Amino acid sequence: YFRVLAEEKKNIKVLNYSPGPVETAMIENVLEEAINKNLREVFTSFKNQGTLLKPEVTARKCVAVLLAAKFSPGEHVDY
Repeated sequence: YFRVLAEEKKNIKVLNYSPGPVETAMIENVLEEAINKNLREVFTSFKNQGTLLKPEVTARKCVAVLLAAKFSPGEHVDY
């Protein structure tokens, strides 16, 4: 989708950014209410290992990628 958007809208810069596992209310909801046991275990592991990212940390990385402007149109960039 992002590559197509970049191709169709050449006047805008398109970046497909994956922020990584971010510590948000949604994660807490998954930990408490997810029906899928495997999903709960994965996110519990992230939380216990301290690998959940603070929103401001991943946001700074995204801004740095945007400011450096060294990505191809529609490129996928992981945290």
